[in-house]
Amino acid sequence: MATGKIHCKPNRDPAHPDHIPSLFQHVERTPKENQSKLQRFASAVKRKIAFNTPTPAKRQRKVLSPLCESENSQEEEVYMATPLHADVNSQYFAEYEKAQYNIEINNLRAEKEKLKEQNKELTDSLQSANLSFKHVENNDEKCKFYTGLCWETFITTFQFLSTFVKPAPKNRMINLEDQFFITLVKLRHDMAFELIADFKRVSVATISIIFWLWISLISAKLDFLIKWPDRETINLTSPAPLQQSFLD
Repeated sequence: MATGKIHCKPNRDPAHPDHIPSLFQHVERTPKENQSKLQRFASAVKRKIAFNTPTPAKRQRKVLSPLCESENSQEEEVYMATPLHADVNSQYFAEYEKAQYNIEINNLRAEKEKLKEQNKELTDSLQSANLSFKHVENNDEKCKFYTGLCWETFITTFQFLSTFVKPAPKNRMINLEDQFFITLVKLRHDMAFELIADFKRVSVATISIIFWLWISLISAKLDFLIKWPDRETINLTSPAPLQQSFLD
């Protein structure tokens, strides 16, 4: 950049001081200001070429920009910087990065499985503390303890009774399975309504309404399962003290 002249002609490089000057009002500058602008532009082009060169190589200042050529410019050898990932080491870095990615992926998968197990444990604990039928699902021992029925009998009975119940809205706080479950728990263990309400996080009135509705439904639809013996059978099977006191 020996001349330091700006010719006020459109230039294809947007960083050049003469980039489409016809669109803007021309401002006269001193030769010193023009020289300073051209030197900054040449330095910027040099840095751009240096960091975009894939391998170390000799360059000429003359080729920094074909738009800034000058007859008095002097050729000078310069050495460009080598990027971090040069072709010589690209394969090594690719394999190293791939190994690191695989290690990180495996660690994330292990962490995911661990979190899934913890989530399942917490969900089971919450269901147990919440008096949910999920806590006894497919577990005959627990189901018999809470309801007096094995799991298959419990779910079969519920499926039969649920056909007589209107579909529950999606926003219902206690689903039908849990309603039937807490009804049987109340019958078997005589739990207080207040305690069940605390477990289910609803009002005592809600639990009371649910219980008596299901009791009415069970009485109406399952009464055929209760077979009262006739009087002769009662007389034959009653203990002796009862026969002496109550039989005619």
